[in-house]
Amino acid sequence: MNAFDAWRPADACSGTTATAGAVARSSWSGWAMVPPNNLDLLHRNRFGATEVGRRTSQEVESEWSDQGRTAQKYRSVRVGGNAMYEEIQGGENGQAPPIASYDTSIHPNFPVVDLSKFKTVRDFTGDLTQANATQAAAVAVYFSSRDRPVAKKLFDHYYRVTGDDYVLEESTIETWISEDRHAYSDSGISTCPAEISDNKEAAISRAITEVDKTQNPVKVILSTDWIIVAGISNDHVQSLGRYSLASTTVVVAHPGAAGSHRIELRQQSHICDIYNFHTDADYGNMAQAAVNTMAQSEELGLAKSFLVYGSGTVHSWSGSK
Repeated sequence: MNAFDAWRPADACSGTTATAGAVARSSWSGWAMVPPNNLDLLHRNRFGATEVGRRTSQEVESEWSDQGRTAQKYRSVRVGGNAMYEEIQGGENGQAPPIASYDTSIHPNFPVVDLSKFKTVRDFTGDLTQANATQAAAVAVYFSSRDRPVAKKLFDHYYRVTGDDYVLEESTIETWISEDRHAYSDSGISTCPAEISDNKEAAISRAITEVDKTQNPVKVILSTDWIIVAGISNDHVQSLGRYSLASTTVVVAHPGAAGSHRIELRQQSHICDIYNFHTDADYGNMAQAAVNTMAQSEELGLAKSFLVYGSGTVHSWSGSK
């Protein structure tokens, strides 16, 4: 038995190509409701200072990834208080613009990983390094023994000291973004299903408004800014805690009466986070001890922060609205 047995968790960027579940060097510059527990507090502390927040439409203007696109006309708009990307393509001669395979890949650029604390502490005797490694090993045992596979993989990658981006499996993302609740008390933290649904409905509404004005088929692409979200399952929370989601929907709408517009839709979700640790707060428990250990690991050069990201499945729908 080690100190971390005291934890009682809930039962609850651009142009990169990489194999999911693996790491990639890139040109990016950048589930039962229960009260939060000690390990959950670890993630509250870790992500509180570095999560990707909301930006204004002006800030978003030049900050959108564009995988596979050669030319585009777009504008940033504000929908429902959030900065969003909007692209509208009108049909010609009654023909609808086609949906391209890369249309749903649009999302805000990823944040820059701050490595300013990496290897800033010198350990002349080696004692700090030895103690830190022992404590970190206890955390690794915890993740393995409690069946937290993704949390363990991210933890291991942190201690590989490469700083390489980590690409999450599509299937993992699909599982996580289906979780419709979290245990955080912060009202500013949303859930993936709520944001994904809002994005879909906003895109449909925008396309219908446009097609009613032109009486010609139209394609609308609407992508949200990064929005802070969280889930409820153990491996989900202990892997990312609070993180950022962007949902992108492309809609092709045809002229019709109210409720009878023929719609074709594609939607995809994208997530990202910076995997790092901070010691800004003191919870006075074993989770805080783990936070301190992992933050110190980076300062000693034993670990390095990195970007975690990935995209879910492209979902399709067709019908009348």
